[in-house]
Amino acid sequence: MFPLTYSTVLLSLVTASSTSMIWLYLSGKIRNSALTTTTTTEKEDKINKKDRVIGTNTQFVKYVVSVQYWNYHLCGAAIITDKWIISSAQCYHYRRGKVNGYRAIGGLHFLGETRSINQYVNISRVVIHPRFYYSEKCRQIASDIALLELVSPFLLDKFVDKIQLPLIRQSFTGRATVSGWGGYRSGAVPLGRVNITLLSYEECVEQNKLNNLTAKITMHKSMICGYPVENNHTVCRSDVGSPLVQGDTLIGIASFAQVCVITLGGKYISLYTKVSRYINFINKYVKDLY
Repeated sequence: MFPLTYSTVLLSLVTASSTSMIWLYLSGKIRNSALTTTTTTEKEDKINKKDRVIGTNTQFVKYVVSVQYWNYHLCGAAIITDKWIISSAQCYHYRRGKVNGYRAIGGLHFLGETRSINQYVNISRVVIHPRFYYSEKCRQIASDIALLELVSPFLLDKFVDKIQLPLIRQSFTGRATVSGWGGYRSGAVPLGRVNITLLSYEECVEQNKLNNLTAKITMHKSMICGYPVENNHTVCRSDVGSPLVQGDTLIGIASFAQVCVITLGGKYISLYTKVSRYINFINKYVKDLY
């Protein structure tokens, strides 16, 4: 989320395949939250009047999760049951079959801050869609969706809760909101929210052709496309995995965005995995959705 500045961390912390990781945003600038952790006292930890749970101007978005790799924020995710979260496949496919080092943090507003409302749970399994595909050379990505099973369930409360899924092949128009931590500054980084104008498939293909500064990527009808409503906001590459929500429904998972910069008058599109196209995949593994 904009406005943010980056700090650089060696890519070898995540994978030796740094060239490929650049395109997959895991090469995006990540920050060691352990280096900037602040701890609040119990008295300070009581939520004040400015802190609200899920609403128009909320500071806490209770379905949003930070998935971390050895204390580094890796990708965003959304809670769909107390034992399952959903995210982007590109975040995890370089470590297929490995879960050591992964953990999910619920009830988090500031990266790098510890509060009594935060819940920390390790990941026991990562299920990547079998048709997930990307090609750095051809600028193609497909079925960018992954399910993460937790070692133990989240305790669902007013700070940590699930988001409902759409109907099979349900479509959405109008506006939606994406929540994520985007690029990083020093200190505790607050969760950002950006309103997105949704485009039709045809509009998105045309926008992708016209905008020379938009990195071209092959479009699919299993994607949702949009651009920020406000000119002074944008979705960053490192928002990958973050949930796109309309009302009380998870409609997309952030999959592709531009570098986290803003040009006046620029309409930089961002792409999201269309969740309604993958309900059968989700139902195959998540048995307690309803």
